[in-house]
Amino acid sequence: MTPAFSHPRPMQETVAPQSARIDRSTNPATLFNGVIVGAVMAFSLMPEWMAVAPLLFSGKLGPHMPVCLGMLLLGNIVAGMYIPLRRNTRYAFASCRAAQSVPILATLLAHIAAAVPDGPALVPTAVAAIAVSAIVVGIVFFLVGWLKLGGLIRFIPYAVLHGFLAGVGLFLVFFALSLATGSTVTISHLSLLWGEGALLKWGPAVAYGVALFFITNRWKHPLLLPGILVATVLLFLAAIQLAGIDSATAMTRGWILGPFDENARLWPPLDLADLARVEWSVLLQQWGLFGLIALIYVLDLLACSAGRVAAIQQEEDVNEALRVSGASNILSGCLGGYVGYEGVIGSKLSYKLGAPKPVPALTCAAITAVVMMLGESILSTVPKFMLGGLITFMALSIIVEPLFGSRRRTTLIEYLLVWGVALAVLFFGVAEGAACGVLVSLGIFVVSYSRLNVIRFSGTGAKIRSVVSRSQAAEQWLGRTGDCTQILRLQGYIFFGT
Repeated sequence: MTPAFSHPRPMQETVAPQSARIDRSTNPATLFNGVIVGAVMAFSLMPEWMAVAPLLFSGKLGPHMPVCLGMLLLGNIVAGMYIPLRRNTRYAFASCRAAQSVPILATLLAHIAAAVPDGPALVPTAVAAIAVSAIVVGIVFFLVGWLKLGGLIRFIPYAVLHGFLAGVGLFLVFFALSLATGSTVTISHLSLLWGEGALLKWGPAVAYGVALFFITNRWKHPLLLPGILVATVLLFLAAIQLAGIDSATAMTRGWILGPFDENARLWPPLDLADLARVEWSVLLQQWGLFGLIALIYVLDLLACSAGRVAAIQQEEDVNEALRVSGASNILSGCLGGYVGYEGVIGSKLSYKLGAPKPVPALTCAAITAVVMMLGESILSTVPKFMLGGLITFMALSIIVEPLFGSRRRTTLIEYLLVWGVALAVLFFGVAEGAACGVLVSLGIFVVSYSRLNVIRFSGTGAKIRSVVSRSQAAEQWLGRTGDCTQILRLQGYIFFGT
Protein backbone atom coordinates (compact mmCIF):
# COMPACT_ATOMS: atom_id res chain seq x y z
CA MET A 1 0.00 0.00 0.00
CA THR A 2 0.98 3.55 0.34
CA PRO A 3 4.30 3.87 2.19
CA ALA A 4 5.04 6.07 5.16
CA PHE A 5 7.17 9.01 4.02
CA SER A 6 10.37 9.95 5.79
CA HIS A 7 12.76 12.78 5.14
CA PRO A 8 15.70 11.43 3.17
CA ARG A 9 19.22 11.65 4.39
CA PRO A 10 22.34 12.22 2.30
CA MET A 11 23.67 9.10 0.72
CA GLN A 12 26.62 8.13 -1.35
CA GLU A 13 26.03 6.71 -4.77
CA THR A 14 27.28 3.19 -5.15
CA VAL A 15 27.27 1.27 -8.37
CA ALA A 16 27.02 -2.48 -8.14
CA PRO A 17 28.67 -4.68 -10.73
CA GLN A 18 26.67 -5.66 -13.79
CA SER A 19 26.29 -9.23 -12.53
CA ALA A 20 24.37 -7.94 -9.49
CA ARG A 21 21.41 -6.98 -11.63
CA ILE A 22 20.01 -10.52 -11.68
CA ASP A 23 20.24 -12.76 -8.67
CA ARG A 24 21.25 -16.17 -9.99
CA SER A 25 20.41 -18.12 -6.86
CA THR A 26 18.54 -21.38 -7.60
CA ASN A 27 17.77 -22.17 -3.98
CA PRO A 28 14.20 -23.59 -3.98
CA ALA A 29 13.44 -21.95 -0.63
CA THR A 30 14.51 -18.55 -1.98
CA LEU A 31 12.36 -18.99 -5.08
CA PHE A 32 9.39 -20.06 -2.97
CA ASN A 33 9.78 -17.02 -0.73
CA GLY A 34 9.90 -14.84 -3.84
CA VAL A 35 6.62 -16.28 -5.07
CA ILE A 36 5.05 -15.70 -1.65
CA VAL A 37 6.19 -12.06 -1.61
CA GLY A 38 4.84 -11.50 -5.13
CA ALA A 39 1.47 -13.08 -4.29
CA VAL A 40 1.15 -11.10 -1.04
CA MET A 41 1.89 -7.82 -2.82
CA ALA A 42 -0.46 -8.65 -5.70
CA PHE A 43 -3.41 -9.34 -3.40
CA SER A 44 -2.56 -6.19 -1.41
CA LEU A 45 -2.21 -3.89 -4.41
CA MET A 46 -5.03 -5.20 -6.61
CA PRO A 47 -7.85 -3.82 -4.42
CA GLU A 48 -5.99 -0.50 -4.25
CA TRP A 49 -6.06 -0.16 -8.03
CA MET A 50 -9.71 -1.20 -8.09
CA ALA A 51 -10.41 1.59 -5.60
CA VAL A 52 -8.40 4.21 -7.50
CA ALA A 53 -9.90 3.50 -10.94
CA PRO A 54 -13.45 4.74 -10.09
CA LEU A 55 -11.96 7.92 -8.63
CA LEU A 56 -10.24 8.68 -11.93
CA PHE A 57 -13.01 7.59 -14.29
CA SER A 58 -16.08 9.18 -12.70
CA GLY A 59 -19.04 11.11 -14.05
CA LYS A 60 -19.27 10.75 -17.83
CA LEU A 61 -16.25 8.44 -17.79
CA GLY A 62 -17.73 6.17 -15.09
CA PRO A 63 -19.25 3.55 -17.44
CA HIS A 64 -15.77 3.05 -18.95
CA MET A 65 -13.97 2.55 -15.62
CA PRO A 66 -12.63 -0.94 -16.54
CA VAL A 67 -10.48 0.76 -19.20
CA CYS A 68 -8.78 2.85 -16.51
CA LEU A 69 -8.26 -0.20 -14.31
CA GLY A 70 -6.67 -2.04 -17.23
CA MET A 71 -4.17 0.79 -17.69
CA LEU A 72 -3.18 0.60 -14.02
CA LEU A 73 -2.75 -3.17 -14.26
CA LEU A 74 -0.61 -2.82 -17.38
CA GLY A 75 1.54 -0.22 -15.62
CA ASN A 76 2.18 -2.77 -12.88
CA ILE A 77 3.12 -5.48 -15.38
CA VAL A 78 5.62 -3.24 -17.20
CA ALA A 79 7.20 -1.91 -13.99
CA GLY A 80 7.40 -5.39 -12.44
CA MET A 81 9.05 -6.93 -15.47
CA TYR A 82 11.41 -4.09 -16.46
CA ILE A 83 12.70 -2.31 -13.36
CA PRO A 84 13.93 -5.27 -11.23
CA LEU A 85 15.86 -6.65 -14.19
CA ARG A 86 17.62 -3.33 -14.76
CA ARG A 87 18.26 -2.09 -11.22
CA ASN A 88 21.55 -2.60 -9.41
CA THR A 89 19.92 -3.44 -6.09
CA ARG A 90 19.27 -6.95 -4.77
CA TYR A 91 15.72 -6.46 -3.45
CA ALA A 92 14.14 -4.30 -6.15
CA PHE A 93 10.34 -4.59 -6.26
CA ALA A 94 8.41 -2.24 -8.56
CA SER A 95 4.68 -1.79 -8.99
CA CYS A 96 2.10 0.67 -10.31
CA ARG A 97 1.96 3.80 -8.15
CA ALA A 98 -1.46 5.32 -8.84
CA ALA A 99 -2.65 6.59 -5.45
CA GLN A 100 -0.02 9.34 -5.16
CA SER A 101 -1.39 11.29 -8.14
CA VAL A 102 -5.13 10.72 -7.65
CA PRO A 103 -6.04 14.37 -6.81
CA ILE A 104 -4.15 15.82 -9.79
CA LEU A 105 -4.96 13.09 -12.31
CA ALA A 106 -8.64 13.13 -11.33
CA THR A 107 -8.66 16.91 -11.84
CA LEU A 108 -6.98 16.47 -15.23
CA LEU A 109 -9.55 13.90 -16.35
CA ALA A 110 -12.41 16.07 -15.04
CA HIS A 111 -11.14 18.97 -17.17
CA ILE A 112 -11.01 16.67 -20.18
CA ALA A 113 -14.55 15.41 -19.53
CA ALA A 114 -15.74 19.01 -19.36
CA ALA A 115 -13.91 20.07 -22.54
CA VAL A 116 -14.72 17.05 -24.73
CA PRO A 117 -18.37 16.33 -25.58
CA ASP A 118 -19.81 12.98 -24.55
CA GLY A 119 -19.09 11.08 -27.72
CA PRO A 120 -16.53 8.90 -29.50
CA ALA A 121 -13.63 11.25 -28.62
CA LEU A 122 -14.14 11.31 -24.85
CA VAL A 123 -12.69 7.94 -23.80
CA PRO A 124 -9.77 7.99 -26.29
CA THR A 125 -8.77 11.46 -25.04
CA ALA A 126 -8.97 10.37 -21.39
CA VAL A 127 -6.93 7.25 -22.12
CA ALA A 128 -4.36 9.34 -23.99
CA ALA A 129 -4.15 11.69 -20.99
CA ILE A 130 -3.22 8.82 -18.66
CA ALA A 131 -0.68 7.44 -21.14
CA VAL A 132 0.84 10.89 -21.76
CA SER A 133 1.10 11.38 -17.98
CA ALA A 134 3.20 8.22 -17.74
CA ILE A 135 5.42 9.33 -20.63
CA VAL A 136 5.93 12.81 -19.16
CA VAL A 137 6.77 11.31 -15.77
CA GLY A 138 9.21 8.93 -17.45
CA ILE A 139 10.95 11.73 -19.33
CA VAL A 140 11.28 13.83 -16.16
CA PHE A 141 12.56 10.84 -14.20
CA PHE A 142 15.18 10.09 -16.82
CA LEU A 143 16.35 13.70 -17.14
CA VAL A 144 16.64 14.18 -13.37
CA GLY A 145 18.63 10.95 -13.09
CA TRP A 146 20.78 11.69 -16.14
CA LEU A 147 21.65 15.14 -14.76
CA LYS A 148 22.36 13.54 -11.34
CA LEU A 149 19.91 15.77 -9.53
CA GLY A 150 18.50 13.05 -7.27
CA GLY A 151 20.05 14.67 -4.19
CA LEU A 152 18.04 17.87 -4.62
CA ILE A 153 15.28 16.57 -2.36
CA ARG A 154 17.59 17.19 0.61
CA PHE A 155 17.11 20.92 0.01
CA ILE A 156 13.30 20.84 0.06
CA PRO A 157 12.09 22.06 3.48
CA TYR A 158 10.76 19.25 5.65
CA ALA A 159 7.55 21.12 6.43
CA VAL A 160 6.79 21.82 2.77
CA LEU A 161 7.37 18.23 1.62
CA HIS A 162 5.41 16.57 4.40
CA GLY A 163 2.67 19.20 4.38
CA PHE A 164 2.31 18.71 0.64
CA LEU A 165 1.99 14.93 1.05
CA ALA A 166 -0.46 15.36 3.92
CA GLY A 167 -2.56 17.62 1.71
CA VAL A 168 -2.71 14.88 -0.91
CA GLY A 169 -3.82 12.50 1.86
CA LEU A 170 -6.62 14.89 2.87
CA PHE A 171 -7.78 14.92 -0.74
CA LEU A 172 -7.94 11.13 -0.62
CA VAL A 173 -10.29 11.30 2.37
CA PHE A 174 -12.83 13.24 0.30
CA PHE A 175 -12.32 10.89 -2.64
CA ALA A 176 -13.09 7.95 -0.33
CA LEU A 177 -16.30 9.64 0.81
CA SER A 178 -17.24 10.37 -2.81
CA LEU A 179 -16.67 6.76 -3.83
CA ALA A 180 -18.73 5.43 -0.92
CA THR A 181 -21.66 7.84 -1.32
CA GLY A 182 -21.73 7.99 -5.11
CA SER A 183 -21.73 11.82 -4.92
CA THR A 184 -18.94 14.36 -5.27
CA VAL A 185 -18.07 15.31 -1.69
CA THR A 186 -15.87 18.39 -1.32
CA ILE A 187 -15.00 20.76 1.52
CA SER A 188 -17.87 23.02 0.42
CA HIS A 189 -20.40 20.20 0.05
CA LEU A 190 -20.10 18.39 3.37
CA SER A 191 -23.87 18.47 3.72
CA LEU A 192 -24.01 15.54 1.29
CA LEU A 193 -22.68 13.35 4.09
CA TRP A 194 -25.82 13.90 6.15
CA GLY A 195 -28.42 13.33 3.46
CA GLU A 196 -31.00 10.59 3.63
CA GLY A 197 -29.24 7.22 3.81
CA ALA A 198 -25.79 8.77 3.20
CA LEU A 199 -24.38 7.70 6.55
CA LEU A 200 -25.17 4.06 5.80
CA LYS A 201 -23.05 4.37 2.64
CA TRP A 202 -19.92 6.12 3.87
CA GLY A 203 -20.01 5.02 7.52
CA PRO A 204 -19.03 1.37 6.87
CA ALA A 205 -16.33 2.46 4.40
CA VAL A 206 -14.69 4.88 6.85
CA ALA A 207 -15.00 2.41 9.73
CA TYR A 208 -13.42 -0.33 7.59
CA GLY A 209 -10.52 1.93 6.59
CA VAL A 210 -9.87 3.13 10.15
CA ALA A 211 -9.98 -0.43 11.48
CA LEU A 212 -7.64 -1.58 8.71
CA PHE A 213 -5.18 1.18 9.58
CA PHE A 214 -5.07 0.41 13.30
CA ILE A 215 -4.96 -3.37 12.83
CA THR A 216 -2.08 -3.27 10.35
CA ASN A 217 -0.15 -0.84 12.55
CA ARG A 218 -0.74 -2.93 15.66
CA TRP A 219 0.26 -6.28 14.13
CA LYS A 220 3.04 -6.12 11.52
CA HIS A 221 2.56 -9.44 9.74
CA PRO A 222 2.95 -9.38 5.93
CA LEU A 223 0.00 -11.70 5.39
CA LEU A 224 -2.38 -9.68 7.56
CA LEU A 225 -3.49 -7.06 5.03
CA PRO A 226 -4.08 -9.37 2.04
CA GLY A 227 -5.72 -11.87 4.38
CA ILE A 228 -8.22 -9.26 5.61
CA LEU A 229 -8.98 -8.14 2.06
CA VAL A 230 -9.54 -11.67 0.76
CA ALA A 231 -11.67 -12.55 3.79
CA THR A 232 -13.78 -9.42 3.24
CA VAL A 233 -14.49 -10.35 -0.36
CA LEU A 234 -15.34 -13.96 0.51
CA LEU A 235 -17.66 -12.94 3.36
CA PHE A 236 -19.40 -10.38 1.14
CA LEU A 237 -19.98 -12.90 -1.65
CA ALA A 238 -21.22 -15.48 0.84
CA ALA A 239 -23.60 -12.96 2.43
CA ILE A 240 -25.27 -11.88 -0.83
CA GLN A 241 -25.42 -15.50 -1.99
CA LEU A 242 -27.23 -16.55 1.19
CA ALA A 243 -29.56 -13.58 0.84
CA GLY A 244 -30.39 -14.60 -2.74
CA ILE A 245 -29.09 -11.33 -4.21
CA ASP A 246 -27.50 -11.48 -7.64
CA SER A 247 -24.83 -9.15 -9.04
CA ALA A 248 -27.31 -7.01 -10.97
CA THR A 249 -29.37 -6.33 -7.83
CA ALA A 250 -26.24 -5.59 -5.76
CA MET A 251 -25.11 -3.19 -8.49
CA THR A 252 -28.49 -1.45 -8.49
CA ARG A 253 -28.34 -1.00 -4.72
CA GLY A 254 -24.85 0.49 -4.99
CA TRP A 255 -23.08 -2.34 -3.20
CA ILE A 256 -20.66 -3.06 -6.05
CA LEU A 257 -19.26 -1.03 -8.93
CA GLY A 258 -21.17 -0.64 -12.17
CA PRO A 259 -22.98 -0.78 -14.48
CA PHE A 260 -20.38 -0.43 -17.21
CA ASP A 261 -20.53 0.26 -20.91
CA GLU A 262 -20.84 -2.89 -22.98
CA ASN A 263 -17.66 -1.96 -24.87
CA ALA A 264 -15.63 -1.31 -21.69
CA ARG A 265 -12.73 -3.71 -21.24
CA LEU A 266 -9.53 -4.07 -19.30
CA TRP A 267 -7.33 -4.50 -22.35
CA PRO A 268 -6.55 -3.05 -24.83
CA PRO A 269 -7.63 0.45 -23.78
CA LEU A 270 -7.81 1.68 -27.37
CA ASP A 271 -7.89 0.38 -30.89
CA LEU A 272 -5.60 1.94 -33.47
CA ALA A 273 -8.62 3.63 -35.04
CA ASP A 274 -9.36 5.38 -31.72
CA LEU A 275 -6.07 7.31 -31.85
CA ALA A 276 -7.53 9.48 -34.61
CA ARG A 277 -10.33 10.55 -32.23
CA VAL A 278 -8.00 11.89 -29.51
CA GLU A 279 -8.40 15.64 -28.92
CA TRP A 280 -4.70 16.46 -28.66
CA SER A 281 -5.40 20.20 -28.40
CA VAL A 282 -7.31 19.58 -25.16
CA LEU A 283 -4.34 17.66 -23.76
CA LEU A 284 -1.96 20.50 -24.62
CA GLN A 285 -4.09 22.88 -22.58
CA GLN A 286 -3.42 20.74 -19.47
CA TRP A 287 0.39 20.95 -19.64
CA GLY A 288 0.56 22.45 -16.14
CA LEU A 289 -1.21 19.45 -14.58
CA PHE A 290 1.08 17.05 -16.44
CA GLY A 291 4.07 18.85 -14.92
CA LEU A 292 2.51 18.77 -11.47
CA ILE A 293 1.96 15.01 -11.72
CA ALA A 294 5.63 14.59 -12.64
CA LEU A 295 6.70 16.73 -9.65
CA ILE A 296 4.62 14.64 -7.24
CA TYR A 297 6.13 11.42 -8.54
CA VAL A 298 9.71 12.73 -8.43
CA LEU A 299 9.26 13.66 -4.77
CA ASP A 300 7.64 10.31 -3.98
CA LEU A 301 10.31 8.28 -5.77
CA LEU A 302 13.10 10.09 -3.93
CA ALA A 303 11.30 9.68 -0.60
CA CYS A 304 10.78 5.97 -1.31
CA SER A 305 14.48 5.60 -2.14
CA ALA A 306 15.41 7.07 1.24
CA GLY A 307 12.83 4.82 2.91
CA ARG A 308 14.34 1.71 1.32
CA VAL A 309 17.82 2.69 2.46
CA ALA A 310 16.53 3.03 6.03
CA ALA A 311 14.56 -0.25 5.87
CA ILE A 312 17.15 -2.48 4.16
CA GLN A 313 20.29 -0.74 5.45
CA GLN A 314 21.86 -0.76 1.99
CA GLU A 315 22.90 2.31 0.04
CA GLU A 316 21.55 2.70 -3.48
CA ASP A 317 22.14 4.96 -6.45
CA VAL A 318 19.05 7.17 -6.53
CA ASN A 319 20.00 8.62 -9.92
CA GLU A 320 20.15 5.12 -11.39
CA ALA A 321 16.68 4.46 -9.92
CA LEU A 322 15.42 7.60 -11.65
CA ARG A 323 16.92 6.63 -15.03
CA VAL A 324 15.63 3.05 -14.95
CA SER A 325 12.19 4.11 -13.74
CA GLY A 326 12.12 6.79 -16.41
CA ALA A 327 12.75 4.31 -19.20
CA SER A 328 10.13 1.95 -17.73
CA ASN A 329 7.44 4.63 -17.59
CA ILE A 330 8.12 5.83 -21.12
CA LEU A 331 7.62 2.23 -22.27
CA SER A 332 4.52 1.85 -20.11
CA GLY A 333 2.94 5.02 -21.46
CA CYS A 334 3.63 4.01 -25.06
CA LEU A 335 1.92 0.66 -24.42
CA GLY A 336 -1.07 2.28 -22.71
CA GLY A 337 -0.08 1.82 -19.05
CA TYR A 338 0.44 4.13 -16.10
CA VAL A 339 3.27 5.13 -13.76
CA GLY A 340 5.22 2.51 -11.84
CA TYR A 341 8.46 2.38 -9.85
CA GLU A 342 9.95 0.94 -6.66
CA GLY A 343 8.17 1.56 -3.38
CA VAL A 344 9.21 0.61 0.14
CA ILE A 345 6.89 -2.17 1.27
CA GLY A 346 7.66 -4.69 -1.48
CA SER A 347 11.42 -4.27 -1.23
CA LYS A 348 11.30 -4.40 2.58
CA LEU A 349 9.21 -7.60 2.53
CA SER A 350 11.59 -9.18 -0.01
CA TYR A 351 14.52 -8.31 2.25
CA LYS A 352 12.89 -9.74 5.37
CA LEU A 353 11.98 -13.04 3.70
CA GLY A 354 15.29 -13.30 1.83
CA ALA A 355 13.63 -13.18 -1.59
CA PRO A 356 15.91 -11.32 -4.01
CA LYS A 357 14.77 -10.02 -7.38
CA PRO A 358 13.34 -10.63 -9.87
CA VAL A 359 11.01 -13.41 -8.67
CA PRO A 360 8.75 -11.32 -6.35
CA ALA A 361 8.03 -8.60 -8.91
CA LEU A 362 7.64 -11.10 -11.77
CA THR A 363 5.18 -13.12 -9.68
CA CYS A 364 3.14 -10.01 -8.92
CA ALA A 365 3.18 -9.08 -12.62
CA ALA A 366 2.07 -12.61 -13.61
CA ILE A 367 -0.89 -12.52 -11.19
CA THR A 368 -1.79 -9.09 -12.55
CA ALA A 369 -1.77 -10.49 -16.09
CA VAL A 370 -4.12 -13.29 -15.03
CA VAL A 371 -6.56 -10.74 -13.60
CA MET A 372 -6.44 -8.81 -16.88
CA MET A 373 -7.34 -11.98 -18.77
CA LEU A 374 -10.30 -12.59 -16.45
CA GLY A 375 -11.76 -9.30 -17.63
CA GLU A 376 -14.01 -6.73 -16.02
CA SER A 377 -16.25 -9.40 -14.46
CA ILE A 378 -13.85 -9.50 -11.50
CA LEU A 379 -15.12 -6.04 -10.46
CA SER A 380 -18.48 -7.54 -9.48
CA THR A 381 -16.79 -9.49 -6.69
CA VAL A 382 -15.47 -6.49 -4.73
CA PRO A 383 -17.83 -4.58 -2.39
CA LYS A 384 -17.83 -0.82 -2.77
CA PHE A 385 -17.48 -0.19 0.98
CA MET A 386 -14.17 -2.11 0.91
CA LEU A 387 -12.86 0.09 -1.89
CA GLY A 388 -13.84 3.24 -0.03
CA GLY A 389 -12.23 1.81 3.10
CA LEU A 390 -9.01 1.15 1.21
CA ILE A 391 -8.87 4.77 0.05
CA THR A 392 -9.44 5.83 3.67
CA PHE A 393 -6.65 3.48 4.74
CA MET A 394 -4.26 4.96 2.18
CA ALA A 395 -5.20 8.49 3.27
CA LEU A 396 -4.52 7.70 6.92
CA SER A 397 -1.20 6.09 6.00
CA ILE A 398 -0.16 9.38 4.42
CA ILE A 399 -1.53 12.00 6.83
CA VAL A 400 -1.11 10.50 10.31
CA GLU A 401 2.70 10.71 10.46
CA PRO A 402 3.23 14.29 9.20
CA LEU A 403 0.16 15.82 10.88
CA PHE A 404 0.31 14.01 14.21
CA GLY A 405 3.44 11.89 14.59
CA SER A 406 6.00 14.55 13.68
CA ARG A 407 5.22 17.01 16.49
CA ARG A 408 7.97 15.76 18.81
CA ARG A 409 10.62 15.81 16.07
CA THR A 410 9.99 19.31 14.72
CA THR A 411 9.89 22.84 16.04
CA LEU A 412 6.54 24.49 16.64
CA ILE A 413 6.97 26.70 13.58
CA GLU A 414 7.75 23.73 11.33
CA TYR A 415 4.81 21.78 12.73
CA LEU A 416 2.41 24.66 12.14
CA LEU A 417 3.80 25.04 8.63
CA VAL A 418 3.08 21.35 7.90
CA TRP A 419 -0.54 21.93 8.86
CA GLY A 420 -0.65 25.19 6.94
CA VAL A 421 0.64 23.65 3.72
CA ALA A 422 -1.71 20.66 4.05
CA LEU A 423 -4.76 22.90 4.55
CA ALA A 424 -3.65 25.22 1.73
CA VAL A 425 -3.43 22.21 -0.60
CA LEU A 426 -6.90 21.12 0.47
CA PHE A 427 -8.61 24.53 0.18
CA PHE A 428 -6.74 26.18 -2.69
CA GLY A 429 -5.21 23.34 -4.73
CA VAL A 430 -2.04 21.29 -4.89
CA ALA A 431 0.08 23.77 -6.85
CA GLU A 432 -1.10 26.77 -4.82
CA GLY A 433 -0.52 24.96 -1.52
CA ALA A 434 3.00 23.89 -2.46
CA ALA A 435 3.87 27.40 -3.67
CA CYS A 436 2.50 28.89 -0.45
CA GLY A 437 4.65 26.52 1.61
CA VAL A 438 7.80 27.39 -0.33
CA LEU A 439 7.19 31.13 0.09
CA VAL A 440 6.51 30.82 3.81
CA SER A 441 9.60 28.63 4.27
CA LEU A 442 11.66 31.21 2.41
CA GLY A 443 10.33 33.93 4.69
CA ILE A 444 11.12 31.89 7.80
CA PHE A 445 14.64 31.27 6.50
CA VAL A 446 15.21 34.97 5.86
CA VAL A 447 13.96 35.95 9.33
CA SER A 448 16.00 33.23 11.04
CA TYR A 449 19.15 33.99 9.07
CA SER A 450 18.86 37.70 9.70
CA ARG A 451 19.38 37.00 13.41
CA LEU A 452 22.77 35.42 12.81
CA ASN A 453 25.89 37.60 12.88
CA VAL A 454 27.61 37.31 9.53
CA ILE A 455 30.90 38.56 11.11
CA ARG A 456 32.73 35.67 12.73
CA PHE A 457 35.85 37.63 13.76
CA SER A 458 36.90 41.28 13.66
CA GLY A 459 40.35 42.84 14.09
CA THR A 460 42.81 45.44 12.78
CA GLY A 461 46.10 45.39 10.96
CA ALA A 462 47.91 46.40 14.15
CA LYS A 463 47.24 42.99 15.72
CA ILE A 464 46.81 40.70 12.74
CA ARG A 465 49.84 40.33 10.54
CA SER A 466 50.55 38.21 7.51
CA VAL A 467 53.39 35.71 7.32
CA VAL A 468 55.37 37.90 4.91
CA SER A 469 58.89 38.78 6.18
CA ARG A 470 59.37 42.57 6.40
CA SER A 471 62.10 44.94 7.53
CA GLN A 472 62.08 46.40 11.02
CA ALA A 473 61.11 49.82 9.65
CA ALA A 474 58.13 48.34 7.81
CA GLU A 475 56.99 46.49 10.94
CA GLN A 476 57.18 49.72 12.97
CA TRP A 477 55.20 51.60 10.33
CA LEU A 478 52.47 48.89 10.34
CA GLY A 479 52.34 49.10 14.11
CA ARG A 480 51.65 52.85 13.95
CA THR A 481 49.12 52.77 11.08
CA GLY A 482 47.63 49.25 11.39
CA ASP A 483 44.52 50.53 13.17
CA CYS A 484 43.49 52.13 9.88
CA THR A 485 42.96 48.63 8.42
CA GLN A 486 39.80 46.73 9.42
CA ILE A 487 39.93 42.95 8.99
CA LEU A 488 36.68 40.93 9.01
CA ARG A 489 36.30 37.14 8.87
CA LEU A 490 32.80 36.31 7.60
CA GLN A 491 30.63 33.18 7.86
CA GLY A 492 27.59 31.70 6.17
CA TYR A 493 25.87 33.22 3.13
CA ILE A 494 26.31 36.87 2.23
CA PHE A 495 23.18 38.71 1.12
CA PHE A 496 22.61 42.32 0.09
CA GLY A 497 21.15 43.11 3.51
CA THR A 498 24.23 41.80 5.31
